[in-house]
Amino acid sequence: MSKIERFEDLEVWKMARSFSNKEFVQFLFIAKGSCGEIRSQLYRALDIGYICQEEFEQLYQEALQISQSLSGFIKYLKTSELRGTKYK
Repeated sequence: MSKIERFEDLEVWKMARSFSNKEFVQFLFIAKGSCGEIRSQLYRALDIGYICQEEFEQLYQEALQISQSLSGFIKYLKTSELRGTKYK
């Protein structure tokens, strides 16, 4: 496995650049769902004592903020005239 030094090196980033707007929105919905899964796993980690309340609150707020940012970006893309490279 090669070392990732920049986000541009990630295969998922390279793939996402060629998505149509509709495909990219679907990709973002999947990412948003993953944020929900992370929040669920944070509760489990807190309940079994793997993380303390302070760590839980910090990580939960970060995951929530990412989820809200994704929602805003999805909303923007759904109303935007911009289209992916497949439709140019």
